[in-house]
Amino acid sequence: MRSPVSQYLRVRSAEGKWIYVQPIKSPNHKLKPLYGLVEGVAKKCPEGTYHLRYRVAGKRHWQSVGSDAELALSKLQQKAAELTGVANGLTLVSPVPIPEIPIPPAKKSGRPVYIDATLDGCPVIRRP
Repeated sequence: MRSPVSQYLRVRSAEGKWIYVQPIKSPNHKLKPLYGLVEGVAKKCPEGTYHLRYRVAGKRHWQSVGSDAELALSKLQQKAAELTGVANGLTLVSPVPIPEIPIPPAKKSGRPVYIDATLDGCPVIRRP
């Protein structure tokens, strides 16, 4: 089955316009960092950024994913899994952020301090 997400590299052309080109993949199916197929020739484009193209409800969407090749490939896989899941009837749930528990500064008493997290998110300090 064909992936519902396409990946492109946005680069500046010789005329100074920004264009989308196909990124170059190495034989192990990873992206060659910032290499694109410009006018049929593989060319390194240090100013390029990776973009994903996909459709939602028939409308084309472009999403910038930065200039890191490994991150762009993982974002491609995540978006493809998300769109495939939605097409198969799954509902998306946004992740719940995990609250950070503030850690009080250590006292110079030489004894260890243990911190227990309670349900309301307030730390309880107990000493052995």
